[in-house]
Amino acid sequence: MVSAFRAAGAVVRLAEDSGAADAAIAVEPPTLIVSDIDRGDNPREGLEHVARLRRDGRHDGPVVFYTGRVTPERMAAVQELRAHLTSSSSEVERLVLRAAEEEGPRPP
Repeated sequence: MVSAFRAAGAVVRLAEDSGAADAAIAVEPPTLIVSDIDRGDNPREGLEHVARLRRDGRHDGPVVFYTGRVTPERMAAVQELRAHLTSSSSEVERLVLRAAEEEGPRPP
């Protein structure tokens, strides 16, 4: 999936954990975040991280959680964060392309 986004011209930054994501966001705010919900020892770290980003005003743009399990509890938490939840790679691709179209080209 990452290769396809890069081939389409997207700048993709990968972060292994919330600390690495915070460092990347500090350098250049993202247009869109695609995240896991479960990270490391915390099965809710992705949700908690996005909540911190929203609370601190570091990212108010689109967020897509790509997960293997969509549950009512996860759906409720994601909706509270004004984000999307999917287990479909084609849905992730559609949401990323829509965000890119809405963003338009960046100024030089």
